[in-house]
Amino acid sequence: MGGPRVLPALGGIDGARVVSRRYHFHAPGVAYVATTIVLFAGAANAQNNLLFWLFGVCTAALAVSGVISGGMLMRVHVERVVPRVAQVGEPVFVRYRVSNGSRLMPLMGLTIEELAPGPAEGWSGRLTPLRAFVSHVPAGATREVVAQAEGVARGRCGLGRFRVWTTFPFGLMKKSVTFEHDASLLVRPRVASVALPPVLAGGVRGRSSRRQARGGEEFHSLREYTTGDSARRIAWRPSARRDEEVVSERSVATAEALRLRLVADGPGPVAEAVASAAAGLALAALKRGIGVGLEGGPARASHTQVLDALALWRPGASADGADERGATVSIGEGPARSPRWVSIEDLGVSPTPVRVEAARLGRMARVSKWLAGLGWGAGR
Repeated sequence: MGGPRVLPALGGIDGARVVSRRYHFHAPGVAYVATTIVLFAGAANAQNNLLFWLFGVCTAALAVSGVISGGMLMRVHVERVVPRVAQVGEPVFVRYRVSNGSRLMPLMGLTIEELAPGPAEGWSGRLTPLRAFVSHVPAGATREVVAQAEGVARGRCGLGRFRVWTTFPFGLMKKSVTFEHDASLLVRPRVASVALPPVLAGGVRGRSSRRQARGGEEFHSLREYTTGDSARRIAWRPSARRDEEVVSERSVATAEALRLRLVADGPGPVAEAVASAAAGLALAALKRGIGVGLEGGPARASHTQVLDALALWRPGASADGADERGATVSIGEGPARSPRWVSIEDLGVSPTPVRVEAARLGRMARVSKWLAGLGWGAGR
């Protein structure tokens, strides 16, 4: 009906510890207090009983609002469940388990928001803002809600402190509780849709027919299901055990191993495009039965392992790419620098302004926080 998504209860999750509890000044509360002061000044000046009654009602409402909102949050307990991985351009779901330890007072109108950390390894710039709303938690009950975000930039994303606040019942007093729970997730690069380039056309031998290829296939590993995979490749029994779809990867005994070498001068849109192209090329090669590895890593790796390595890849000053030997293929920008050079333009991948998008999301987060300070987010 438009409320938060409620999930079954989870067990065995470490809770977050309370860091601070405080009241906040926000625009509706400041305006209300100023109006109350004006009423008192008018009542004292005119000695009007009606104004005195209005001043008393306003003062009582302010006191009730502070007592209720503060009392509700005295027994609140929140646990956060963070997925292990996310992907650029794909949604990621962070779950919060909110428990009400009070036996009498329910929790009403709670907003949960992640606080942007200072270190560069924080979620700011790698994920869109995380925010969830809990409309009602009865006394002694537990509810789970989901905050949806989206991957913006690859890399290790750390989550630290998050805040639970409410302005219930009148929107006059804002009380918050800040929790701390260290967690992290890995934001993988976007998997570009590419085909094997001509330089790799002869990378597979002994597969003149489909029957011949299937006869020489051997099980290699399991990886997560990716859009475009055939339903025949899904390993149904492991998928049922893991509660997620996984695909069986098979390698051909006569197939060559492919080692990818990523070339980028430094962080930026070009580096992100190279990582995305490498992820797509690795998937295309694995589907053809070609073993894939990254320079400096194992000769053969699953697509999941390749994505994890690409998420942590740090570009730097690159060589001219003229020393590739064997099955090493370099991926970079611009014209070919060696016979085994693959350009991202040839793979159909173009750099995108990741930093501009991250800056835009940062501005949106600040605007959202300012609107929440005005109390507009309390009723949503």
